[in-house]
Amino acid sequence: MNEPSYPFKRLDDRLTFGFESISQEKTIKKLIEFRLLDTSSELYNLALMDILSNGEVSDMIVSNNQDMSKVLATVFQSIRLFFKEKPNAKVLIQGSTPSRTRLYQIAIGKYYAELEPIYNIWGFRGTDIQRFELGYNFEGFIVSTKNFENHEVESF
Repeated sequence: MNEPSYPFKRLDDRLTFGFESISQEKTIKKLIEFRLLDTSSELYNLALMDILSNGEVSDMIVSNNQDMSKVLATVFQSIRLFFKEKPNAKVLIQGSTPSRTRLYQIAIGKYYAELEPIYNIWGFRGTDIQRFELGYNFEGFIVSTKNFENHEVESF
């Protein structure tokens, strides 16, 4: 993915990254967090959040900072770094709203030819899980590296 991304840094726990979304109007502090959901399957949830002025975080704020492609490129770069450290993990990607999940789907679709040789990408609707397909709408995604020994996801 050759899109420009923001510089980001690892925060204390090694599974959280921070960066700033910058426009002419404002600068928004953001977090990308990988949270362990299931130890046995090494399934992690990816969350993209804004840091609010009171220090709390929210994944429901609509920033409108006119830099969505750069923010998503930053998220994909953090996923690459995450998998360097946890190559057997799986990452659940699901927006906090259907429209945010759709943005992830658009980004995956746009860069699918680049991502597919490196990652296994599954999509799901309800409990139905299948390999990612262009043109099929999903409710979320599960990603793992191609070197992950179990190439199928049966459930999560």
